[in-house]
Amino acid sequence: MKEMHLPGEPVGSDDSHKSSQHEDQAAQCQPLPMQRSSPPDDYRQADSMANSIGYIYGTYGSHPAFFWTTETSLFSPDEGKKGLFFVWNTTQPEDGKPPVPFDYWREALDTLHGEETGAIVLTDEYFSNYMPQSHFDGSYNYGVLDIDEVGYTYAHHLPSGAWYVPGINPGFSAWRIGYDAVVDTPRRDGQTYIDRLERMFAVGIEPQMVVVTSFNEWHEGTQIEPAQSGATAPNGYEYLDYGDLGPDGYLKLTREWVDRFLTYEWPE
Repeated sequence: MKEMHLPGEPVGSDDSHKSSQHEDQAAQCQPLPMQRSSPPDDYRQADSMANSIGYIYGTYGSHPAFFWTTETSLFSPDEGKKGLFFVWNTTQPEDGKPPVPFDYWREALDTLHGEETGAIVLTDEYFSNYMPQSHFDGSYNYGVLDIDEVGYTYAHHLPSGAWYVPGINPGFSAWRIGYDAVVDTPRRDGQTYIDRLERMFAVGIEPQMVVVTSFNEWHEGTQIEPAQSGATAPNGYEYLDYGDLGPDGYLKLTREWVDRFLTYEWPE
């Protein structure tokens, strides 16, 4: 499966069969057996995860934009329909409390994997023995900061059958909301975005998909949508434009790299 995604929207596939497969799955989506009537609690709690995912399926699963897959993983070997979920900070699901054991999630994930409508659930951790004990289906990373020495090389340590989903970020700048300046990762007129893509290819391991880490939270500096030059926030902060790239420069870069990804021949 070759797919490169913006958040929530598939932008390509390696052949027409797989593109149409996703469209068919979305079009045929019916009310699902694993439904819950209450809205999600904290989805980062093992005992509420099934409820949260069931609520999402029942509320949004029939929408044509909802992502479904029949791909398998080491803990989801069947080819039934599954949603895809990314869970952040799984080793410390409760802020301010100690980290949880690696097997904290196992029972909840085994339950999800056994449902008629299963789930592919990814963690942001990549310790070599984490997935065998936790039963997450694979690992993703939010992006790569300048201070990050691991980058995408964690893919070499994932167990066979685990999903590898690298996150590509155009930069990161969250000092305005209290983050330490050490994590600041300037955009460099698009070169940071290109660098992450090049590093992902250099790892030499084919991902199940690539995600572009982007959202219109301008205070974190991950946006790639067209930018209005000179816009000013109520507190007087002037939002930066994309310089020589132009307003739609990141969208053009994304299109170029999507095309490269979908035709790339990965080493055996």
